[in-house]
Amino acid sequence: MVGVGEKIGSTFGVSQDNFVFIPLGTFRNLFMPNLELLVFVKAPDAQHMMELEDEVRVLMRVRRHLPYHGE
Repeated sequence: MVGVGEKIGSTFGVSQDNFVFIPLGTFRNLFMPNLELLVFVKAPDAQHMMELEDEVRVLMRVRRHLPYHGE
């Protein structure tokens, strides 16, 4: 998919409009042959944080083929 993102503007004088979305596989091949992936997730509010942490934990376990109670 190719397109143009909606203009965001700047925060504290730093542009928030300098970004690019590329497929993760392409990013890995180009920039990180020894992949260390960091995932940042933002909850809509504090009340949903624990629920969101659990959902992300489950997704990462599925992706890594780990049992529910494994390390």
